[in-house]
Amino acid sequence: MFPGWLLVSPADIAVVQTRQGYGSLVVPKSVLTIFLIYIWASTTEPTTALVPTLPLYFSLAMMAISWISSFVVQIPLQIRVREEMDKSLVRTLIRTDWVRVLSMAAHFGAMIWVVAA
Repeated sequence: MFPGWLLVSPADIAVVQTRQGYGSLVVPKSVLTIFLIYIWASTTEPTTALVPTLPLYFSLAMMAISWISSFVVQIPLQIRVREEMDKSLVRTLIRTDWVRVLSMAAHFGAMIWVVAA
């Protein structure tokens, strides 16, 4: 969605950002993180060896990287974009988003592994 911000005038970036659901991925990502922690906690019991631990730990690590990227890079940049309406900040946001995207893709792959096992 960030590349679309380059197509509008700087004065309209904040409007587009709001209409596209500024921060809307935080709630589903939070639910997913809580679910992963629940699964991880349930696998520490000796009777519940149904979930393979390697992909679960990998998935948690990827989720942590995604959260760190969101809080340290993406959210501050989005706030600056909204305040300064600067398209160069949007370009920086697009360039730095790959960390979050790749970590979530790796997390998804690990979850497929867990479900398949």
